[in-house]
This record gives sequence, C-alpha cells and structure tokens, in this order.
Amino acid sequence: MTFLPDEDVAELIGELVDVARGPVALDNLAPIALLLTQWRHTAEVHADPALYALLTREPDGDLGPAPRPGVPE
Repeated sequence: MTFLPDEDVAELIGELVDVARGPVALDNLAPIALLLTQWRHTAEVHADPALYALLTREPDGDLGPAPRPGVPE
C-alpha cells in the first residue's frame, strides 16, 4: 500500500471487505489472494515511474476502427 495513491488505498480496502465476505464463509480464500495479487501489480506500476508513464500516456496516432462487439471479423 506504500506505493498506492490515497484514493486507491481506499478502493483497495473497500474491495477487500466486499470480497472477503463470501470466501471466508465458504472457507475459500482464493478470491482474496487474486484481489491482493491484482492490487500488488497496481502498486508495482505506481512504484516504477517509467512503467507508470508508459502505461498512462496517450497512444500515438489513430489506432484504427474498433470492431463492433459480438460481430466476427
């Protein structure tokens, strides 16, 4: 949590409380482990200025048309 912005820490705690309710009752902690892994990766991005800049920059140029959802190409 050290590298997460304050608003992300609040979101992490809220998600953790929500996710923990079900798995604890079912004695299955896998969803909690998955959530914490996802947030760990988010923290890794915030901890690396070069990676953060790369992932948050606007793309160069037009990326072309987007296919319609559910329509095969």
